[in-house]
Amino acid sequence: MSGLLDRLFGRAPEESAPDPDFPATLEALWRLADELGRTSSKNPLYVLDLVGLLLVRPLERWDYDCTPLNSLTFAHTGGDGVHFGLLQVEGVDRKAWPIVMTVPGAFSDCNRVIAGGFDEFMAIGAVNGWFTLEQLVYDLDGALEYLATPGQPDSWQERDDMASLVRERLGIVPVPLTRERLDELQALYGPAILND
Repeated sequence: MSGLLDRLFGRAPEESAPDPDFPATLEALWRLADELGRTSSKNPLYVLDLVGLLLVRPLERWDYDCTPLNSLTFAHTGGDGVHFGLLQVEGVDRKAWPIVMTVPGAFSDCNRVIAGGFDEFMAIGAVNGWFTLEQLVYDLDGALEYLATPGQPDSWQERDDMASLVRERLGIVPVPLTRERLDELQALYGPAILND
């Protein structure tokens, strides 16, 4: 657990050269976080917290009991242990690994494949951020509507500005997530999730 605490409260990650084996959008997100960290004097891991993305770098498997054995965590929401990982699927190129969300508090449904790749992951949270993705396991229809609808009542300018900056800088076009897409992803990649 001390490694987790070091990541959560410790030092800023070292900037590194792009890894051609990882999604280009993930590399671009890290570069944006590094830049925002330099200009704000904040740790780059936390500069995207307004949109529910606290970055994990280098990638590693988090040690929650329900975290898939074959996932590499790249971000967390900062709430209740919810984290996002690249799901290592045999026969799928590393750049195209699907995204699994782990929600430790959801006991019987703690792992859900929510995107077919990193670009899709970024697109589904591009309007209102990624924090709400956790709600997919608790209130599916409400979460899907919230994620797709701009100008939510609980919206605040700083979050909207950060989401806009991420969309603009990474060239993200928002894509609504649907129940059908989640079912398709779970059917395709759910069986690949390895747990203890």
